[in-house]
Amino acid sequence: MLANRLSADPSIRVILLEAGGPDNDPLLHVPGAVSRTLATQAVNWGYQSEPEPGLDGRRVPLFRGKVLGGTSTLNGMIYIRGHARDYDDWRQRGCDGWSYADVLPYFRSCESNERGASEFHGADGPLEVSKGRPVTPICDAFLAAAAAEGHPIHVDFNGATQEGFGHYDVNIHRGRRWSAATAFLKPVRHRPNLTVLTRAEALHLMFDGVRATGAAIRHDGEPATVLAARETLLAGGVFNSPKLLMLSGIGPAAALQELGINARIDRPAVGQNLADHVSYRMNFACAAPVTAYAHTRPIRGAKAVMEYAMFRTGILAGTSFPTGGFLKSQDDLDIPDLQIGLCMGLLPDPGRMLPSREGFTVTIRQGRPGSRAALRLRSADPAEAPIIQPRYFSDPSDMAVLKRGVHRLRRILFNPALDRFIDHEIEPGQAAVDDDAMLEASIRALSNSTHHFIGTCRMGGDPYSVVDPQLRVRGLAGLRVIDAAIMPTHINGNTNAATMMIAEKGAAMVLSSAAHPVQVA
Repeated sequence: MLANRLSADPSIRVILLEAGGPDNDPLLHVPGAVSRTLATQAVNWGYQSEPEPGLDGRRVPLFRGKVLGGTSTLNGMIYIRGHARDYDDWRQRGCDGWSYADVLPYFRSCESNERGASEFHGADGPLEVSKGRPVTPICDAFLAAAAAEGHPIHVDFNGATQEGFGHYDVNIHRGRRWSAATAFLKPVRHRPNLTVLTRAEALHLMFDGVRATGAAIRHDGEPATVLAARETLLAGGVFNSPKLLMLSGIGPAAALQELGINARIDRPAVGQNLADHVSYRMNFACAAPVTAYAHTRPIRGAKAVMEYAMFRTGILAGTSFPTGGFLKSQDDLDIPDLQIGLCMGLLPDPGRMLPSREGFTVTIRQGRPGSRAALRLRSADPAEAPIIQPRYFSDPSDMAVLKRGVHRLRRILFNPALDRFIDHEIEPGQAAVDDDAMLEASIRALSNSTHHFIGTCRMGGDPYSVVDPQLRVRGLAGLRVIDAAIMPTHINGNTNAATMMIAEKGAAMVLSSAAHPVQVA
């Protein structure tokens, strides 16, 4: 996104650094190959959490893309912006220019929505957004059950209202994943003022006084430097952007000095405010072949591969979580605080890429978690993964909201419209739901990261924030962070669309200030 928008001005030379390789693997572009894609170590940073007290001491994988397109090349392709109130809350926290009315034009300019242009959608942007069209009967049965329980059935979660259920919009176009690399980078790779370096990992930033002047990198295993005449833009993501700042001496001074890093600016908020959506799995076995499992059998599996290869249609042309919605955990709330996802098959057991039986999984997560955590450096060695401990359920309200949501969601799951497809409930089971302590134990045992990380370079109007509302790192010149790390609070929804919006708005900020003198934020 940034490379696309900035290099559109021929007077600006852009160098894009990607630590991973190109997105040449054909399966990266097959929507139905998500499980295989996530398991491919060559395109994943391989981060893991520290043992999580809130999840019975388990370490959980924290997927982040290490490939052109970043995590948009690995994710579930769900296009959800979050609720309008989420962005209005950013504005109320001092982030001038980030209310929903402020950011909506950038959402619209990013996308080419299948619905066409409207108050809420754009029709001529690079990012293709299509309506979800699941092919398994369980998805429509779930919506019928939700409707029978009195919930709205939506056609557009990114329109006027969010509450209700429906098939999710997706970043899929003509049966192919539409990642950031596909949407924004590939169409402009020919520009003479754009250089893309893959397998080029930034080691630390360079400075002239308080001005960032570029980065020391390792490119194809060899040391090199990249100099920035105007600005250096960090878009490494929620883990790698704060990691690079701290490796460069920008962060909590005492902690950096303990690792032998010269503290350039004492900025304790770097790495703080980490938040994620923790997702609880509810699993159900089916007797009839109404889920994705039917397509894992040899004959139907071969037919699915042939249909995709010939027509780019069928089960491989869609996401694993095509259906879901947004739910209030209690009636007196103004807006939904839970997100639901229906996986059209049972989520595979660890070590497997495909489900082992006929069934489906429903996930539920607290959309605006109160739990906050921190990311720290493990050492001064850039090759070392940072210490990441999300501290799920450290805020007790997250568990309380999730338990209330489980009870509400089960009313849908056991409505006759859906219950007739269910052979039996695998987890949590009626006994666990009837006993509060057992339900909490089940949640801790079966929850995992949803990989919706935000917040480690918090944006704010206060002097303690990492970046100001123009995304400039406070105390320095010529340096911005432009990724999900700047989000001050979580949105109720998947984070990919919001990250695209941040990049679109950030690029506009850079272009508008390109002719102005460099200032210290």
